[in-house]
Amino acid sequence: MIIPRPTSGTVRFSGEGLPMIGHPLVRSWVRRHPDREFEQAADAPAVRRLLRELDLGPDAYDLSGEDHLNLRVGGGRLVLRSYKPFITRPRILDLQRIRAGLAEQGLRVAVPIMIGGRSVFRCGSRWAEVEPYLDHQPTRGRPEELFAALGRLHRALLRLAPPTTSDLRATYVDPSTLRRWLRRNTAEGAIADPEELEPMINELGRRWVPAERVQPIHGDPHGENLRQTADGPVYFDFGGLATAPRTWDLAVAHAYLLRTPGPRPDPAALDDAYQRAAQSDLTDRERSALRVYPVAVALMYAICGWGEGWRTIARNLLNDHR
Repeated sequence: MIIPRPTSGTVRFSGEGLPMIGHPLVRSWVRRHPDREFEQAADAPAVRRLLRELDLGPDAYDLSGEDHLNLRVGGGRLVLRSYKPFITRPRILDLQRIRAGLAEQGLRVAVPIMIGGRSVFRCGSRWAEVEPYLDHQPTRGRPEELFAALGRLHRALLRLAPPTTSDLRATYVDPSTLRRWLRRNTAEGAIADPEELEPMINELGRRWVPAERVQPIHGDPHGENLRQTADGPVYFDFGGLATAPRTWDLAVAHAYLLRTPGPRPDPAALDDAYQRAAQSDLTDRERSALRVYPVAVALMYAICGWGEGWRTIARNLLNDHR
């Protein structure tokens, strides 16, 4: 039995019969591969076949997730993840290698398991993996704990060979990338009120601080992916893993906190928590970058339509540092 996640229906893009996709590069990929099913349901024939092939059924519980299909299977002991169709097998193997390296250093990360000598499996036109279900009870952690968890992750990532693959969607973006994506989405009618965003991108460009220190980073380190528990942090969703400025991860975490109800956290306290855990101080240039990188994060999410409120956050940040 499949227990599905709630659904609100499918939105169509520009009358082409395609799902609404905010990211211009992903939308282009879907156009080039009309035979690939972009959205995959838990009861899709390919999923059911793989569950039978790996003897993981019959019951499966949909754990939801914004990017990929995540099913709790194997009597609740395992998770089957079926990736979006543009995620390649080399990319998945690369992420598995890094997750295994993190687990060896004591971080709580789910490491995919081998079945029949394989750790990556065909699921229709997609690739899938199976990993243990990490039983965890999230606590209401303080923002400083999130940044400490991020510092520990960065320190562990530095000990590993960097990723050799990249995602179709860039993790780190600069003003020129944002302009290109805005132009493409505007031309295709995939964004509302683009004229509101262009001046903010231009202002961001005037203040931009080029990247200084790069290293492997998580790419999407908000509270749902770095979950606080009584036994310490649990790390999820490494799909955005990339070699990029470490300050980009800090900027993503800062930007998400600004969407959280309640008083604004003290950036200095967050950075101190990060530095202690990373055992590495932020440079003056990195601190300058952290005044503008959260704006780029918010504008990227606004252009791609990934949630509400990002335009307001970008505008407020620009005004705060004017």
